[in-house]
Amino acid sequence: MTVGELENRVTFREMLRWKAFDFRWGLPDVVGDIQHALLCCLVSNIARSSDSSPYEPDQFRILKENQKPIATDVDAMEGITEAQKYRLVFGR
Repeated sequence: MTVGELENRVTFREMLRWKAFDFRWGLPDVVGDIQHALLCCLVSNIARSSDSSPYEPDQFRILKENQKPIATDVDAMEGITEAQKYRLVFGR
């Protein structure tokens, strides 16, 4: 599915639910990044010398998380179009 098809088929409410799901649990790309960072951290700490400081998983993360809470009050956005709601939440 292309981005254009996604924007035409998915309602604002559904997109908002996916964004909230991603914020709470993470989509597979984020979960995989965390798992790989933990594995890299473990291997690096096993291989490091005793006089060096331990590594942290955040040093191996590729994807950075957005810590801003997601607006979920769709009913408060009455009177504006779906496209305007999308732009307000996702900044596009």
